[in-house]
Amino acid sequence: MHGLTIAALLTLVTARAAEPMPRVVSLQNEFTQFWQAAKNQPFNDQIKLWDQFIESPHQEFFDFAVWEKQFRSNWPEAKAQNLEFRFAHYARLYGPIENAFDSFPSVVKTQIKRFKKIIPEFEPNFPIYAIVAPNFDAKSAIISANPRSVALVIALDSVALEKADYEVLFPHELFHAFHALHSGFFNDGVMAGTSILVPLWEEGLATYISGLANPGISDDNLLFDTAFEKLNARDIRWLAQQFVKQSDLQTLDPAPTAAFKMWFSNGKFTVREDLPRRCGYFLGLHVVREVAKTHSLKEMINWGPKAIPEHVVIALNDLSK
Repeated sequence: MHGLTIAALLTLVTARAAEPMPRVVSLQNEFTQFWQAAKNQPFNDQIKLWDQFIESPHQEFFDFAVWEKQFRSNWPEAKAQNLEFRFAHYARLYGPIENAFDSFPSVVKTQIKRFKKIIPEFEPNFPIYAIVAPNFDAKSAIISANPRSVALVIALDSVALEKADYEVLFPHELFHAFHALHSGFFNDGVMAGTSILVPLWEEGLATYISGLANPGISDDNLLFDTAFEKLNARDIRWLAQQFVKQSDLQTLDPAPTAAFKMWFSNGKFTVREDLPRRCGYFLGLHVVREVAKTHSLKEMINWGPKAIPEHVVIALNDLSK
């Protein structure tokens, strides 16, 4: 200690006082180079330029995190369809996307501080990717063949297109990445060998955490769908009764099953014609609130995938009454 100068001591104190921040991986340069080359080209040339500038330098990441080739056999068709639709929007979205890339480091810093107030033990031990992708806005993802290679992935073009609220979106998805490494809920709970009880809990808990980060927010704003504003106690009871009947159904086989899509997908599947899509998120939120009446947040966060079915089934039965 005698050999340390005052400047060195100040540096040491500053380093210790600084909040640890995750590694941020930005694909801004790749996106800028791609669009400058592709903006006036036909789609067949654009997709080649996408592969050249954006995807090929990060091929394993895109294989696992974006196209999910490990369990989506139709990924080539889905990639082409989604990119063709997305490229049509890039001329209008180019400025907002670049602005989102520029502000992303400060967004991460702000959101990490907010999150630590809810979960003080949180340590950012995974990277956060700022990318462009046409098939999701944000998620926790496995980004390589290593099953523990978890990252938080934010598709800034999708966020710009949807005008998504970072204050709601970020804590939800940040929790998924944290919970994967903390308690074993990988891929947002969409895991082989598990029933749909697992994603029900995982999406419900992430939505609950986002609610804690945004006191007073309504459920429909938490779920990015105003249609949920119309649901009442009778609808919750019916949803719980239906989910109990299907609770043994699998999440993957090997791709997402029809049961999973019915409850959690934003596509054509829905549990009932007059109800919004993704009712699993809404029901999961009510399940977590029910469980939270008798268990602390720390307890609920620490449960692993094998521990939660018992708690979820009890809560579903209570909500069914």
